[in-house]
Amino acid sequence: MQSTTTQRLERSTLWGTVFIDLVLVGAAFFLLFQSRLHSLQGLQVNTHNLAQLLEQRIADKARLVDDAVVRVEKALEWQLRTGGIDASRLQWRLNLEQEQLPEIDAIRVTNARGDVLWGKGIVAGVNASYADRDFFKAHQQDHSQYPIVSPPIKGKVSGLWIIAFTRCYKAPDGSFAGIVSASVPVETFAHLLGSLDLGPKGTAVIRSTDSGLIARMPPLEGEIGQPGNKKVSEEFAQLLASNQPVGDFRTLHAPDGVDRTYALHRVQGWPFTVAVGLVEDEYLAPWRAQAIWGGILLGMLLLMTSTVAWMTLRHLRQQAIRTREHEEELARWRILLDQSRDGIVVLDCTGKVWEANRRFAEMLGYSPEEVNALYVWDWDAQWSREELQAMMAKVGTEGAHLQTRHRRKDGHLLDVDISSNGAEFGGNKLIFCVCRDVSERNQAQAALRVSEEKYRVIFENQQYAIAIFDIDTCRFLDVNDACVRMYGYSREELLGGMTIFDLSAEPEVSLAAVQQAATEG
Repeated sequence: MQSTTTQRLERSTLWGTVFIDLVLVGAAFFLLFQSRLHSLQGLQVNTHNLAQLLEQRIADKARLVDDAVVRVEKALEWQLRTGGIDASRLQWRLNLEQEQLPEIDAIRVTNARGDVLWGKGIVAGVNASYADRDFFKAHQQDHSQYPIVSPPIKGKVSGLWIIAFTRCYKAPDGSFAGIVSASVPVETFAHLLGSLDLGPKGTAVIRSTDSGLIARMPPLEGEIGQPGNKKVSEEFAQLLASNQPVGDFRTLHAPDGVDRTYALHRVQGWPFTVAVGLVEDEYLAPWRAQAIWGGILLGMLLLMTSTVAWMTLRHLRQQAIRTREHEEELARWRILLDQSRDGIVVLDCTGKVWEANRRFAEMLGYSPEEVNALYVWDWDAQWSREELQAMMAKVGTEGAHLQTRHRRKDGHLLDVDISSNGAEFGGNKLIFCVCRDVSERNQAQAALRVSEEKYRVIFENQQYAIAIFDIDTCRFLDVNDACVRMYGYSREELLGGMTIFDLSAEPEVSLAAVQQAATEG
């Protein structure tokens, strides 16, 4: 019978172990699958975060450049209204704007025919012309004072690949007088891309709304990497044609042939589109390492479970017990806090009640709602408002302990012990105070001091010899003057280690009396 029971237990343990191993294998694969999904979701979120960051930086940069153009435009129109353009004063304005924005290669000004007359690199008598530029034609046809931003173009004066931020300016009669153009090298946009953490094979691209390349990180060699190149993947082109402000796609046909997951963002208010692409293999590298180590650990676990099943079961039982004990301890602490006999109040940096428990409200005789509207000087009867504010400013994380008096709602005063410490919560300084009503204790201590004083007077002035000794060691703890006179020893000798047996002529009788007193009280 015992053998059958043992075999049954062995079979149960064996099949139980096999079942547990299967569950562990299934759970491991499930967790790895979920972890992979989470990593891919993190990849998508990260690409959008980087694209949004890049979008914001480009928008900020474009706004700064356009603001500079607007200031030059206003200066030109003011000069035209007040007697004509002062070339030296205008050049001073152009130089000032360029100094404030080093990202701009130059700010140049044309007349109504498109001749570039003022700005960096302009030589008197050798004029460049913007008359053939699309942005100039657009301003000339519709000279509303709105900005036009060009796709990547070769600068006629600088010879650099630039993006032109342009606005027109008007003559006093409202007619078209010319344009102001701020030339921003595409290298400025490349620097914005270089500040992103894209990983070894990640990429970030800025394109104009016609898909022309402005900047790419890392740059590509050859024609495909030239500013203005419009060769993009089919997925990118479809998303660009959809006019969606934000989107994501994955392509196997990137210009450099690398498979990436992309996030596309249109720069709101400006003719730019940014795309950030991260390589899935790079992003999943930590997950693969996790999968390898998980497989190794799972294999070791499968080898060990057959021999240590009973240890696992015992551990689980002990773990469950510890967890239950921990939960019970937490529950007890919650009950203790909720039912604390001490008042607990939390103050903000202004001295106002941030939170208080019911016991604190009861101590002051207010309702919890009334307490929440109070400041510390509304109930503290010992210090002024200014003193309390100074004290609160000094409270740090090391805490402080003090005694004070609180004024109840009915005017009654309480003696209170306070333990306080400061802490940062949500960016604000809070002061945690545990308040204990010690009025009764102080009254009892005062009564005890009076009683002790009375006892000491009686003890010292008693004509009979009185001695106090320890019941365990029988050593003297205190003697009065009558005892000193009676036995002839000094107080220092009696209290220096002598016992009652040193004064007793019948030690056995004294010992029996001491034992009887200890037993019968």
